[in-house]
Amino acid sequence: MKMKRMRYPTYLLVLLTAFAGCRSKGAPADDSLPFAAGQVVYTRVGMHFDARRGKYLAASTNYVGVPHYLPPNTQLTFNGATRRGVTLSDGDGTEYQISYNRRHSIPLEAWLTRQFSTEPVTLPETLTEDEREAIAAGECRAGMSRNAVFLAWGYPPHSTNPSLNAKTLNYEWLRVVKRSVRFGADDRVEQVGGRRR
Repeated sequence: MKMKRMRYPTYLLVLLTAFAGCRSKGAPADDSLPFAAGQVVYTRVGMHFDARRGKYLAASTNYVGVPHYLPPNTQLTFNGATRRGVTLSDGDGTEYQISYNRRHSIPLEAWLTRQFSTEPVTLPETLTEDEREAIAAGECRAGMSRNAVFLAWGYPPHSTNPSLNAKTLNYEWLRVVKRSVRFGADDRVEQVGGRRR
């Protein structure tokens, strides 16, 4: 009997499983974290979440194809972190969970500092109006600067992008789809492509 290929929502189950019991297991030492529980933080870059069971779920791998988007400078409360993930909440009490995948990411403490700031984040004045619109919408468009891409899409997985200055960056779109961002000689987006694994 031919087995069916698992579909995209399966990764959400993996995210939920990763968080089972994570608040009590594998917690890093408090003094190793850049933020304290209850501290207000701001997103440095755009972050992409999926909704499930009243929570928003994401992964440090950064699936940019999931529908719920938080633009840079979104205010959240840092609730805590373990070696498996991070929990935050917004002003309405909605919980945001991010599973941390060490295989695809930089070290947890460095990843947290790259994603969040304790001070409000201001977009660079050098951004064009089109770049500002793309960042607000969480989109990657031709002509965007490399920095604008990071602000809109966040950072691609470290495991497949050891250098963020490479001519082509590879993002995870959904479980079976990757999106490549190719930069031209002026270090602006030349092409955004997609392919199945």
